[in-house]
Amino acid sequence: DLLARDEGIRSVMVTAGYIDKQARKDVYKYIDAANVDLKAFSERFYHKLTYSHLSDVLDTLIWLKNETNIWIEITTLLIPDENDSEDEIQQMCEWILKNLGENVPLHFTAFHPDFKLIDKIRTPESTLNLARNIAIKAGINYCYLGNIYDREGQTTLCPQCHSKLIIRDWHSVLSNKMDGNQCYNCGTQIAGVTKFTNGICFLSSRRDLCCCRRSYFKQLQRCLLARLRRMTCQKSFNTAYYNMLENLLDFHYSKGLTIFIFTCLFR
Repeated sequence: DLLARDEGIRSVMVTAGYIDKQARKDVYKYIDAANVDLKAFSERFYHKLTYSHLSDVLDTLIWLKNETNIWIEITTLLIPDENDSEDEIQQMCEWILKNLGENVPLHFTAFHPDFKLIDKIRTPESTLNLARNIAIKAGINYCYLGNIYDREGQTTLCPQCHSKLIIRDWHSVLSNKMDGNQCYNCGTQIAGVTKFTNGICFLSSRRDLCCCRRSYFKQLQRCLLARLRRMTCQKSFNTAYYNMLENLLDFHYSKGLTIFIFTCLFR
């Protein structure tokens, strides 16, 4: 990740936030943004379904907010009859406001039956809208809906004048009226990372990161191949291995393999 940062490539981590206090210092050392899955707001859920503990995840969120410069967002997958009660959502929003502030984006996403939870129904759209309304009424400025088609629930609004700033359609940005990092209408500063290098910009919603993901991996591969070429010229890397890796790193192959080779060879 140090090499990636030197090349102007930013790193975003999607994480459950359940990590040892000593290890997280090294894990997040070169991370620029993190989307933390706050899977529920009850110890019962964490113990029953994840075999972990809510308090450890909350501690990680507080640490990220207070001890790092990492941009953080939160995602909660709402599962019917498990973590979707109004009281639990209200308590979670109040905790976020008290400990992280009103400008940390919160995403409520729809569950679909899979793996060991095939006995559950899909999350009703009404449940997602209710959760978003609870969050907004509580005072959270940026709340989004995911895994459903809901243009309103995916749009960034100015918290002051409520103008539509970034209108999204799934992973597409239909309109961006931001004036730098401000609302075009009233000048209110909008929370988020408004400029990354190499054309990666806008972090006011994780959907914007998804739009950049393909570009990110292309940049990562170009960086890796450039380093391999330099090693080849220095006769410190076998040409045959370089040719093999160049084929493996074709974008249509495994993105995970790209990161694996990148981190193992050049960390």
